[in-house]
Amino acid sequence: MLIKIHATTVTTTDCNARNFTFVPKSFLFFARIIFGFKKPKINILGIDLAGEIEAVGKDVKLFMVGDRVFGSPGTKMGAHAEYTCVPEDGSLAIKPAEMGWEEALPFH
Repeated sequence: MLIKIHATTVTTTDCNARNFTFVPKSFLFFARIIFGFKKPKINILGIDLAGEIEAVGKDVKLFMVGDRVFGSPGTKMGAHAEYTCVPEDGSLAIKPAEMGWEEALPFH
């Protein structure tokens, strides 16, 4: 599903993934393996999102175009972009109508 992102968060996880600030020296090698040695494997960070579904694949049954959702793009991150893709079985839920975009995020 293609989601137009209306709100996201910037957390210490994003900062840590980008510059390894809080990684203990004993785990630095393993962190580099996961996130990349010379440049980040994940170019667009962001783990929380609230947005509107713009397009769905032909096999998607639980959501439809126009649904307002909140959740996470998962370990691939990407919520700091204007758009992201999330599978139907990803961590998404319908946003309550009375809730604003920012209110739907866990760390607003």
